[in-house]
Amino acid sequence: IEAQGMTRFIGEMYGMNRPELQKAAHILTVVSLLTGARGFVADRQGRVLATAGGYDRTVLPPDHPARSVSDSSGARMIPDESRSVFEVYIPLLSASECLGVLGLETECKTTAERLAEAGQSVQALADMVRIQHAPVPEGPMVQAVIEMLDEPVAVIDATGRVTHLNQAGISLFGRGAIGEWFEDRFPGSGFTAAWAKLRGEGKCFVNVDLDLPEGEYRATLRAARSGPRTVGVVLSVRSDSREPGSPCWRFTFDEIKGTSPAIRKAKEMARKVASTDSTVLLLGESGTGKELFARAIHGHSFRASKPFVAINCAAIPESLLESELFGYEGGAFTGARPGGKPGKFEVANGGTVFLDEIGDMPLVLQAKLLRVLQDKEVERVGGIRPVSVDVRVISASHKNLEELVVKGAFREDLYYRLAVIPLHIPALRERKEDLYLLLEHYLRRYRTLYSKTPKRLSSEVLKVLFDYDWPGNVRELENTVEYIVNMESGDLVTLDSLPPRLTRIIQRDEAQDAGMSIECAEADAIRRALEIYGTSTRGKEKAAKALGIHRATLYRKLKRLGIDA
Repeated sequence: IEAQGMTRFIGEMYGMNRPELQKAAHILTVVSLLTGARGFVADRQGRVLATAGGYDRTVLPPDHPARSVSDSSGARMIPDESRSVFEVYIPLLSASECLGVLGLETECKTTAERLAEAGQSVQALADMVRIQHAPVPEGPMVQAVIEMLDEPVAVIDATGRVTHLNQAGISLFGRGAIGEWFEDRFPGSGFTAAWAKLRGEGKCFVNVDLDLPEGEYRATLRAARSGPRTVGVVLSVRSDSREPGSPCWRFTFDEIKGTSPAIRKAKEMARKVASTDSTVLLLGESGTGKELFARAIHGHSFRASKPFVAINCAAIPESLLESELFGYEGGAFTGARPGGKPGKFEVANGGTVFLDEIGDMPLVLQAKLLRVLQDKEVERVGGIRPVSVDVRVISASHKNLEELVVKGAFREDLYYRLAVIPLHIPALRERKEDLYLLLEHYLRRYRTLYSKTPKRLSSEVLKVLFDYDWPGNVRELENTVEYIVNMESGDLVTLDSLPPRLTRIIQRDEAQDAGMSIECAEADAIRRALEIYGTSTRGKEKAAKALGIHRATLYRKLKRLGIDA
């Protein structure tokens, strides 16, 4: 028998015909599948009857801790410091007889503690997962097991449909993922390729970088097999992969959606400079995604495992900006923390500082920033000694810094320090061919986030969105899609589902079109009257009378409408 592709029975050894041991092997399979723990079932003589998760012993040595498990010892958790694992041993009881032991080992202390607490006996563990002889638990008991885990977990059946999510999984994937095919919900995520590899190579599990709408995550897919047949997969996301700055989490250029020549050129240039340590100045209108570029450059640099710290120079009052950037010593000013506080440059040491809206930085702070770039040192407010820092600076502005330099509002020497690599981020109206791709991306993101039904855009809505100039760029587009997903209860998005600002534009355009139609009709009537009565003074007087207007009014209309007569 092979259950889930993870448990293998070691021959026809003594005792494997006992239903209690068969049941223990099935429980071992489920727990290993859902928690990632390795384990075994052994008899009283130390012979290993079944294994899971890659456990490779066939006989337990005489001094093995599992040998001391008896009918009265209950579950035990033992840390093995030499291997940095935690071991859990649960006696296999039948009436008052101890048939053997179920052993589990995991690197996660929390998982081991929960297993030991839930499995004071194999029967207690069986009650928890509600397993008798079925290899895969169903219903609420699956939910109970996966809720033991803090990281996001999704249980996916043989067709690729999500059947269960724990609470962390709901937060990441959205409650609406339950019942949907994973690849349909997250196309291009990398799930299908990973599962194909899992099935094709017959592995128990594979690790994969999962590309979701909210970012890139490190995940593990564990196969569930019954004999040669794959009956599903358990997908778990590493808890540390969601922490910005960790090696598992990095923002990539793939997160910047678009295939137009303009965006491809910007991404290509950004990729080139990412591997260097030069300062980069990102130029572009508000909402074009300058911070996304900054994060991607950081994520593809040798500083990717270090902090990325962003600060908006326009959002912080001038009186506070200096202490935010460079920190302060205790007692430097009223309300200062007694122990002082490090600034953004110290927090980002080894990593990247992103200075957004650098054009709004006061001149006095520009001089201090220039010294930081030159000397690689910061001096806290109220400090008496400099602090060495190793950071890369990426700055951004929607203003024309060269014009500010001419006006004396920005230091010329700082400008040249920051603009070693100037990089233009195109406005959305410069890359309208990316609009449909962006619409799909944000529709998928927000219907997932808010557990809404899939949406499709009517032809009228698409025309409005493509004709619009998007002064707020990608940020405005994203906000528009979020509004649509929240307001439209059906699956077809109509003009009534658009935000008020777009509705007003539609109404204004319709009014202008109506006005132009009236003018066209008016001009046509005047031309016909002049053709009948002529363009002489007497003819114009007759034409005006036929049109029901005064002669002077006719002359004004001829001038306004540009009719030569």
